[in-house]
Amino acid sequence: MSSISKHRAVVVDSGFIIKRTGLTHLAPAGETFWAPPEVLTTEIRDKAAREHLESLPFTIEPREPSKDAMVAVANFARLTGDYRSLSVVDLKVLALAYDLEVEGCGSAVHLKKEPKKSGKKKKKNRRMKSRKKKNAQSPEQPQQEEEGGGGRGGGAFLE
Repeated sequence: MSSISKHRAVVVDSGFIIKRTGLTHLAPAGETFWAPPEVLTTEIRDKAAREHLESLPFTIEPREPSKDAMVAVANFARLTGDYRSLSVVDLKVLALAYDLEVEGCGSAVHLKKEPKKSGKKKKKNRRMKSRKKKNAQSPEQPQQEEEGGGGRGGGAFLE
């Protein structure tokens, strides 16, 4: 019995094909393999990569992602700050994975609409709360500093 779990759908990006690595190991892991059409056409330019694509022990089916998935993925990428570094094809790969996840689960309810807040920001917030708490507990502090008029750094972080 194989220890590899079978996935209903696997979305393929051009990197695996161009580098000619990894995809043969995916054969037992997926029932169906999908990619945006550009991954199978315009992104596979050199002869060796094209031959590798044609020699795979499975077929990668071309499929366009839905407009709803493109919007959802683009919005999420904007929130994470990744949007500017992603190509249209990258967004299509992500959106196709989004579509297939929604199809497999019946809805998108379980998918995040906003990225998880990073740990760094939480630490900063904890420090801010700690400073605010200290400021609130020290009545001897000048009123001017609380209003942002003086002291260490002018109080811009105290707003």
